[in-house]
Amino acid sequence: MERHEAEGVVRRALGEPDGGADVTGTFIRTLDGGALGAVPTSDRHAPFPLAHHAPGGNVLLVSGTPVHLEQSLPQLLARAAEADGTAAARLLTTLDGPFAAVHWDAAAGALTVVTDFLGFQPLYVAGTPGGVVLASDLRSIARSGAVTLTPDPAAWGAFFAFGHLIDDLSYFREVRRVPAGSVLRFERDGRRTTERYWHWPAPAPELQLANVDTGEIVETLVRSARAYGAYGQTGVLLLSGGFDSRLVLHVLRRAGVDPRALIVRQRDQNGDADGRFAVRTAQDAGVPFEVASPGADFYDSPAYQRYLERSELANPSLGLFIARVSEFIRPDMGAVWDGLAPQAMRRLGPHARRMDEYLRGPIRRVRALADEGAHHVFTAEWAAEMREGFEAAVATEAARYGDDEYAVAQFAVRNRTRLRIGNNPFQVYGRDVLPFTPGVTREYYGRVGRLSGATKGSDDLVRRLLETHFPATLRVPFCSGPGIVTYTSSPGLAYRSAQLRRWIRRTNRPRRLFERLGVFQDASYDVTRTLASTLADVTDDGGRVRPEVVAMARDVPAARLTLGDQGLQQLFYWTVMQRLVAGAPTPAEVPA
Repeated sequence: MERHEAEGVVRRALGEPDGGADVTGTFIRTLDGGALGAVPTSDRHAPFPLAHHAPGGNVLLVSGTPVHLEQSLPQLLARAAEADGTAAARLLTTLDGPFAAVHWDAAAGALTVVTDFLGFQPLYVAGTPGGVVLASDLRSIARSGAVTLTPDPAAWGAFFAFGHLIDDLSYFREVRRVPAGSVLRFERDGRRTTERYWHWPAPAPELQLANVDTGEIVETLVRSARAYGAYGQTGVLLLSGGFDSRLVLHVLRRAGVDPRALIVRQRDQNGDADGRFAVRTAQDAGVPFEVASPGADFYDSPAYQRYLERSELANPSLGLFIARVSEFIRPDMGAVWDGLAPQAMRRLGPHARRMDEYLRGPIRRVRALADEGAHHVFTAEWAAEMREGFEAAVATEAARYGDDEYAVAQFAVRNRTRLRIGNNPFQVYGRDVLPFTPGVTREYYGRVGRLSGATKGSDDLVRRLLETHFPATLRVPFCSGPGIVTYTSSPGLAYRSAQLRRWIRRTNRPRRLFERLGVFQDASYDVTRTLASTLADVTDDGGRVRPEVVAMARDVPAARLTLGDQGLQQLFYWTVMQRLVAGAPTPAEVPA
């Protein structure tokens, strides 16, 4: 690709900042046969550069928040920028934390790409007749005009079956996510190589709960928290009533970090027990905090539209509480602490012993898409493509890991954690603040990834860790999913709210009393206006949506009678992705 062509691709891909805080420092650098460009976002809060221009012509661009547990991060990045591609890769693969790095070796005319060990930081790649396009989001690739975007049936099948993508799929056939824990090298002569540099730890079924060194796990988390000190930000902790954020709070205290806390209320779930327990936790720990309450009209607001744009449909978000948290992330916070990684200390559930058990539900849901009937949103041909594509893709992905509970745990982390849960800190919050996530290190996963589900339990390992190292955390009850968990002087005594709710309904006891205790889970959102404003743009998209559905979708109440809420939401998410890439030029429309 000629320089002027490559520069044009990069300029179109960068577009304009997406409505966040004002940023300066956008740059474009033409290379021998290509171009690189970047728009600063959260990296403006870092005291050292994440974009380097070495005197010899080398360029290093880093997105995300990498950390190093032993070396000076700024010095390592500076050395990597000046090194050749091979030496730069050796340095960059020692990093932890979420990141994606692109290194241009001017002397060799080679581009080296390194992704973090689990691929949390998004980076996409698309081949073109003139070369390759890399970008940190799908919209940039769409804006570039270098690629024709065709919906990928396997990816859409995964979204409707799992609620997230799998493997390295994107919503478009021509675009793929760069593999996790990999080094990609693009040579001047067109050669391309890919090498994996990290592998999942070997199982240790002999390690029972009583034999697990929880002190080592705590120190691993403390070391990763201290490593974020390189960014010079104390940050704000997203504090909930659950286990993970409370653990992170006390890990930060042990690491010498005293963050403020942001508590977002969930008034429509468990009588806001989550928010009330978080407030009590902050007060008990002496942590300064602020409380935010999402409005009832969030899903009909610009804040939700911004979430959809930034998350790029990483999950079904209508009614999703975490989407509402994003409304309160502000650039002046500098950084936020989020408890993503500690989730690896739990087993997935009773259906996670074998891969076929774990996949049974998603496969059943994607097959339901292909069933003929009144609730059929997509054409029979496209529904069949989604089913066949998904089943082939999920079989390929599952075969990489095996068929026991360790395989299922790895599958879940590499797919659900990476592509759904990790989206919020790294892709959504990361536009405005530096996302800090203790435990996104190889050392941490090396300790907890080898443990069996029986050893971890639903909360057994986390509870033992808290009891042993942070017993004060047990004074306030926990919200765990739909349940409430409390520990008294006898740590093994706990109750779950589901049993109480059943008893209340059977006996018709006064509801208000138990609402105050936080035992009800009542979600009530009216998303009719949101659906109506989006579905006004729905099209058949090349014959993939049934024509009669397109006609009826503009009258949401009537369409709900035929399609049901599930069908309407399927159509909503499909139309959202069309909107995200709307107006993107095709390669034929791009000026030479």
